[in-house]
Amino acid sequence: MLGAGINTGKRETAFGLTTKRKTMKVTADGYFAIVPEWVLYADVSSAAVRVFATLNRYANSETAKCHPSRATIAKKCHINVKTVDRAIGELVEIGAVQVEHRKVDGSDEYTSNEYTLAMSPGGVKNTLPWCKNGTTGGDKNGKQTKAIKNQRNESDTSSSVDDGFDLFWSNYPRKVGKGAARKAWKAALKKTDAEMLQECALLYRITCPKDPQYIAHPATWLNAERWLDDVNTEEPETPELEIPRWEPCGKCNNGWLYTTDDKGYEYAHPCECRP
Repeated sequence: MLGAGINTGKRETAFGLTTKRKTMKVTADGYFAIVPEWVLYADVSSAAVRVFATLNRYANSETAKCHPSRATIAKKCHINVKTVDRAIGELVEIGAVQVEHRKVDGSDEYTSNEYTLAMSPGGVKNTLPWCKNGTTGGDKNGKQTKAIKNQRNESDTSSSVDDGFDLFWSNYPRKVGKGAARKAWKAALKKTDAEMLQECALLYRITCPKDPQYIAHPATWLNAERWLDDVNTEEPETPELEIPRWEPCGKCNNGWLYTTDDKGYEYAHPCECRP
């Protein structure tokens, strides 16, 4: 849901729109911060990626500058200030952030740092002060350049391409040897389709032995082409229960004996002839 409030005066919005007299202040229920993939794939800690996202949440959309305090960054990222300092050091090293130590006007007292973010590793729009020839890298062997190469050369694996293995693994009744199972899965796909394997694996889950030690390893099941097994899924016939025939002994009332105490109350007791 979007809500709006009316303010007077001239204001430039985050979208670069300038209005006079009346401006619309737009708020939303959910916000997000963008992390460039060259930063996401860089050789930095997860804390550094989170700090970058937090800084980007504060950054001006035109200047890419912000100046939240280290304590504020730490609170937003749920880490301590020392971890913030290490994370920013990592970001500075790869050229993702530039730090300027600011002082209070007219004094030697330091205030919060000013951070300038590099949202892209190169291009004509990237004119940040520490960039070389329009790029933030410069060194072909630098961490930033390696991060970009890692991003571009990332091969498709079972984690990025859904070939059905993850579903098979989650449904299979015994989870051992995942690496071997993944290789066996790829080999099995050359012989049949994923849907057949999924259905037969679910059937095996229902009919497999109850004792885990007798359940086939997933790789063994796939390599042995166990999806071709004949499985008897018919429910066994339930034998009819034979109820023994019984007749009262003749001294009781259908298996019950009745007695009366001295106060006239009658009690029932089972007869010995009852089965």
